[in-house]
Amino acid sequence: GPELGSAGEKTPPPLELQNCPVNTESSMHFESELFIGTIVCRFKGITCPANAAASKTPDAFFKKKRCTFQVLVQGRFKEEIACDKIVTGGEFHKPFTERPPNYLVSAGCKFFAALTPGLELDLLCDEPYYTATLGGTVTTLSIDDEQDAPDPLSDVSERNAKLGGVFGESWAPGNIFALSSASVREDNERNPSNLGSEKETTRSQPASPESPLTKGSGLSVSRRCRVLGDPQTAKNYKYNTTDVYTFDYFQSVLLFDVYCLDIGIVKLKLDRHVDGQPLGIMAKHQDGRYLYNFEIFHECLLAKTDQGRC
Repeated sequence: GPELGSAGEKTPPPLELQNCPVNTESSMHFESELFIGTIVCRFKGITCPANAAASKTPDAFFKKKRCTFQVLVQGRFKEEIACDKIVTGGEFHKPFTERPPNYLVSAGCKFFAALTPGLELDLLCDEPYYTATLGGTVTTLSIDDEQDAPDPLSDVSERNAKLGGVFGESWAPGNIFALSSASVREDNERNPSNLGSEKETTRSQPASPESPLTKGSGLSVSRRCRVLGDPQTAKNYKYNTTDVYTFDYFQSVLLFDVYCLDIGIVKLKLDRHVDGQPLGIMAKHQDGRYLYNFEIFHECLLAKTDQGRC
């Protein structure tokens, strides 16, 4: 449930807030020190054996969205906070078990840290963690006036223009092709084999209803992630207290019905490594205060928890 304690302290929420509805096509209200909002949870393959009618999310939803889970959080901040100060990721309070050799884990950590400027992680310590900026990590971000906020149960589109700066300027006269050109130049720097194709690529990216840059939406998802994923540029933007923010997490790598990580060639059983600790969806201030922290349990974890040992 949402964290309600002081900075760095995890205080259990009241009983009525401890369990989020899953696949019920409904949202749950929550409030923390820094955020007030609602959460929607959809997990592929999760049903209620005691009441089959309680599960209302159709399999077609996951096929259409091409994901295996979705957790959507929508609400308002209680304080104005710079975007580089709010992070998301995972935190654990016991070491991982049955780890690969340390040198392989260290090499993997360095590889991912080099790809993501704001990523901080240590998977070998006694309390493993991985965090990156929320704005540079979340799959979809929508920022709206209260009266224009999307239905959290709908298919939310990217809308980040209200962040201002380069996000708000993306639809100023003459900026559309400039943004396309900038994107191509960045791609060319990463892949020199693309050099010489900027003119053709730029010409193929005019504004249109089908373009990721629809009017009023701001930057594309990939450019938003680059700007807000780097703390040096993210610090120039703020989460305010008046707009409604929708943070939509969804992906197809985590399979929560069997608690596995699907990396294509193999499915890794997470319960072998997390020692009874659940994965979760969280966001927190770097000073330790939480916006939210929802833990995702599975019965396979029970044997290694204090309750399971009783």
